[in-house]
Amino acid sequence: MPRNARGQNLDQKLEKLLAEMLTQGFEKAPISRTSVQELLRLKSRSTLVGRRGEKIDAARAAQLKASGSYDDGKRRRLLLEDQNEILKKKVEELQDARNHYVEQLLTIVQQLQSKGVNIEESLVVLRPNRL
Repeated sequence: MPRNARGQNLDQKLEKLLAEMLTQGFEKAPISRTSVQELLRLKSRSTLVGRRGEKIDAARAAQLKASGSYDDGKRRRLLLEDQNEILKKKVEELQDARNHYVEQLLTIVQQLQSKGVNIEESLVVLRPNRL
């Protein structure tokens, strides 16, 4: 990363870094102004004030909320319930996607069988107990 990142270039790098840190989660990459300063290799935190500082604070709050904590580090029952609802929705989406892919796979198998391809020989490697 260039040492002299300034202006819009610094803003873009900051947004990219915050997005990466949010994706990695609080346990792997906790967001703070100090950690952002170090990762951007800035010598002074004075460039991370104003709207840049607000972006960092907002990203930190979002990361803490996603991890189930508040700024004071304590977990709240309501927040955990919200997180549980989000995870339930994600599980439902993943189950729907799995069902869709299974249907597609079955369609492919049926088409291959109708063309006379021996599917049993091809899919034997997928069986858990293939002795």
